[in-house]
Amino acid sequence: MSSSKKNLGESTVLPKRYILVAGETGAGKSTFIANSMSSTGSINAPEKGHGLKSKASKIQEFTLGSPVDGFEVVLVDTPGFNDTEHGNTLAFSQITEWLEQFHRAGNLLSGAIYMHRITDNRMAGPAVHAIGIVEAICGARFAPNIMLLSNMWNTSQEGVYLKWEAELERDETFWAPLIRNGAKMDRYHYFDSSSFESNVQAGTAAREIISKMLRNNLEITQLVHEVVIEGKTITETGANGAVVRYLFDSGVVEGRKEKDANRNAKRYKDNPRLNAFFREEARQARANRERIQREWSMLDTFIGGVGAGLVMLAGAYVYTFVDGPVLDLALGGLETTIGAAEAFAVVISRLAALN
Repeated sequence: MSSSKKNLGESTVLPKRYILVAGETGAGKSTFIANSMSSTGSINAPEKGHGLKSKASKIQEFTLGSPVDGFEVVLVDTPGFNDTEHGNTLAFSQITEWLEQFHRAGNLLSGAIYMHRITDNRMAGPAVHAIGIVEAICGARFAPNIMLLSNMWNTSQEGVYLKWEAELERDETFWAPLIRNGAKMDRYHYFDSSSFESNVQAGTAAREIISKMLRNNLEITQLVHEVVIEGKTITETGANGAVVRYLFDSGVVEGRKEKDANRNAKRYKDNPRLNAFFREEARQARANRERIQREWSMLDTFIGGVGAGLVMLAGAYVYTFVDGPVLDLALGGLETTIGAAEAFAVVISRLAALN
């Protein structure tokens, strides 16, 4: 028998390719992965989620049951950004830890899919920060390996969605920086899961997108380059700086929302309807602020060390002094003007002035 022919029953070992799937909670990550596996007969597909709480609280790897373009494909499901319970910090810490371990094991990613609901006609602060964190994790060198995938397209609303897609593409606070560095855009349509034919179409469309990702050159992310190649700590990375900026900005915004709502509730104390409305607004802002404090604690646990203690100190006191003359002036334009490092310096200076 010729050596070029395989023995009966001998299997071919295919090269393996990994693709990270990220996005906000509810963007359709788990559904996309499940759809891509639907035609493969896999019984290990992720549970499809519906709502604002992430179904995935840790990194999960799902191997497609049949090859794509000659590769064994592994889709890596990640915790959702902008989660009601964990904000952006859990996704950052889980992705960071997985990427470092993945690279130290001698692996490189084929790419990353960032999913976004096209049905969202605006991106609020945490969502804008989420894409900024992703951009900092990936960096310019990895940007050509990113697929910005808008999800849940419906033909009946296509005219409206085209307008929103154009805004995502050209706005500097959304996708424009990534696209400028080579990231690609694509669409994933809404599929009725109750229809067998629609499920088949959903699986085919998902695997077509995966096929496009397999054309990428294997590449290292900016975060891994900083930690593994440059020897930086997580605290020193640009991605951690993006998370700190997000926590500062969000804390200041929610603190001011709570203050304004309490002021209005007092103003309309004789109007039961308006008083109740503003008291509820204050409660929601307070709950968001408490969640952000939990995120500071989560970040502290993740990065450790002296730097983490200082970050926690700033996180604990920035809200206390947000109405003070120094921070009120310096943080007035925090969301768009000053960086996290400058905000941190202002906080520490203000604390030092009290001693």
